[in-house]
Amino acid sequence: MLALFSVQIRGWTLALMWLLLPAFIGCRNEAPPRTATTTDGALPIEIVSVSTTNILVTLKLFPRASAAPWADGNSLEFRFRRYSPDNVEEVADWSLINMHAENFGQITRRLKMDTVEVAVVHYPQEWLTEEQTGKPPRRLLYDTGCAVVIDHRIGKKWFSASRASRLSPGALRLEQAFPDKFGN
Repeated sequence: MLALFSVQIRGWTLALMWLLLPAFIGCRNEAPPRTATTTDGALPIEIVSVSTTNILVTLKLFPRASAAPWADGNSLEFRFRRYSPDNVEEVADWSLINMHAENFGQITRRLKMDTVEVAVVHYPQEWLTEEQTGKPPRRLLYDTGCAVVIDHRIGKKWFSASRASRLSPGALRLEQAFPDKFGN
């Protein structure tokens, strides 16, 4: 699924595109179960391995004059369905805060990675009703949060500089817990 949004600002047209990979559309993924949660601070952090293909990416044009990794780039979110320990279907939507989409795509392809280890701080969950043609409505738990890639196979040069000061308390928590997973 591809969506295009266009906004005109001071005579310039800015086009934003969201790409939702087929792994999320109308099918249930074999997402990993929840793992142990670390609670050494105010906000708990969950460590989990996620697929490198269950992603949502903004598609803005960033001209490139050098080889990867790059200092700027598009945003990336991990999106997939999974079941909670009490067998409730969840839709996970986690914003990646320490890598741009282009760098993530480059390094995971180079290393031939199918999964990547991330640390996640979850925001309060919400109940949603999903409606599909020809099927009865069903309730889902919507799990939003922010994540950082902490996979040991990815070197520091691929990580972007910290933006946590402009983001949420969850992002600050992740930056404090994993300072070596942010670039300069």
